[in-house]
Amino acid sequence: MKIKLAILEKDTVYLQRISAAFHNKYADKLEVYSFTEKETALETAEEAKINVLLAGEEYSIEPENLPERCAFAWFVDTPDVEHINQSAAICKYQKIDIIYKQIVSLYSEIAGDIVTTAGGEEGKTSVICVLSPAGGVGASTVAAACAISSCRQGKRTLYLNLEKYGTVSSFFQGDGLGGLGDVLYAIKSQKSNLALKLEGLVRQDKSGVYFLPECSIVLDRMEMKTEELDVLLRQIKLSETYDNIVLDADFSFDPFEMEVMKQAGRILLVSDGSQNANAKVRRVCEAMKILEQQGKYPVLNKVMLIYNHFHSQTGKMMDDLQLPVLGGVQNFKGAGEAQIAAEIAKMGVIEKLFQ
Repeated sequence: MKIKLAILEKDTVYLQRISAAFHNKYADKLEVYSFTEKETALETAEEAKINVLLAGEEYSIEPENLPERCAFAWFVDTPDVEHINQSAAICKYQKIDIIYKQIVSLYSEIAGDIVTTAGGEEGKTSVICVLSPAGGVGASTVAAACAISSCRQGKRTLYLNLEKYGTVSSFFQGDGLGGLGDVLYAIKSQKSNLALKLEGLVRQDKSGVYFLPECSIVLDRMEMKTEELDVLLRQIKLSETYDNIVLDADFSFDPFEMEVMKQAGRILLVSDGSQNANAKVRRVCEAMKILEQQGKYPVLNKVMLIYNHFHSQTGKMMDDLQLPVLGGVQNFKGAGEAQIAAEIAKMGVIEKLFQ
C-alpha cells in the first residue's frame, strides 16, 4: 500500500523538484499530490482520502478540520522548528530520505494496528546479545564491532543499545529524528503502527549498520518493561527487514536483562583476561548453570567468550569454562571508540559468531 501524500506549497519550482525526487526514489512507497491552492488541496484530501498533508506556513490550515485519518505537518524553511501550534513541523530543505522518514513517522500515528503479538512467522532474523559482568572491558565496543562485522558479510544488521545509560552516537551516526524513546512511547500508547514507526526512526551509519539512537531521557529506558522488549523484537523479526540484530545490553540477573538473554540466539560475554574480570565471568557462568539446572533460564548453551583489551602478559584466557572462545583482541591505544570497533571488525575474530 502506498502512502497518499499531499503537498501544499506556493513555490512551484520547489514543488516540482520535490515531487520529482519522491517519484524517482519512492515511487513504490508514495503517491504524491501537489497543490498551490488551499481549497483544491483540502477538497482532494477528502475525496482522495489523503494520508498525509504537508502545508507551507503561509497557508491558514486548521488541522482539526482535516479528515479523521489524515496526518498533518507544517512544511517550514528552518530545521529549528519542530512544532507550530501543537502540530508537527518538517523542514523542506533537508535530504529527501529524511523527509520521507518523517512522513512515514507521521503516517504511523494514524495508521493504527500497532503490532501482531500472537501468531505469524518471525522469519530468519538472528539475535546476538553482547554483554559483560565486568566493567571497563569494552563490551559496547565489541557489540558495535559485531554489528559492523555482520554488515561486512553482507547481512542487513540492526544495532540496538539496551543499556540504561548507553550512548549510540559514540559508534554510529546517521541523519534522522527521534529514537528508541519514540518507539517505546508508540508501544506504550498503542496508537501507532509500530512497523511504520520503526521505518521512520531507524537510521543508517556509513558502515552500513542500521541503528536506533538511545532514549533522549534516561528514565524512558529505565522504565522499559520486558513485555515492551518482546513486542519490539517480535515486530522487528516479523518485518524480515534485518538478517541480524545485535543487542548491546547491561548484565544482571534482573528480569529485563534475563529476557534480553532469552531472546538472543547467541550470547557473547566479554572479558579482558584480567584476574578480576575472569573471576566475575566465572561466577556468572556458575549462576547460569544453576538457573539452567532449575529449569528457569536455559541460556548457558548460547554463551561464547571474547577477550578484549587483551595482552598475554597482563591477561589470561580461562581454560576451565568449556565455552567456545572467539579469541583475543589487542588494546588499541590512542584511537576513538568508533575507530576501534571498525578495526576489531576487520580482524575477522568475530566472524565465527555468525556461522
